[in-house]
Amino acid sequence: MIKLSSNSDKYFIAIQYLSNAAHPQSISHSILYRLFGNIKYFLTIQCLLCFILIICQLFWIIRGQFAFEILISILIILNSSYTIFKIIRDRLIVDMINEYESDQLLLTSKQKKSN
Repeated sequence: MIKLSSNSDKYFIAIQYLSNAAHPQSISHSILYRLFGNIKYFLTIQCLLCFILIICQLFWIIRGQFAFEILISILIILNSSYTIFKIIRDRLIVDMINEYESDQLLLTSKQKKSN
């Protein structure tokens, strides 16, 4: 049994002993909700981390002294570039879906106003 807030008498009661239901006041719940609640935010953070990784790898190439270090780091950057391509593609798809949904909402609201 979990108390929902300190100034109310409402409780959350799990039916089973092990329940994976969300607890709204949990710190981990708020972190997960903030990270995955908006897909654009998640994709932006993911893309930013990949860019930081590529910048670190570029510094590693510049400081590389041996041919195998440079070759391995170039291969890692190529792999990271493909990951960034997939992230940007997903971001564009999400943007297109959101535009389509907003256009559909505008069309339905205009049709309701015209009727």
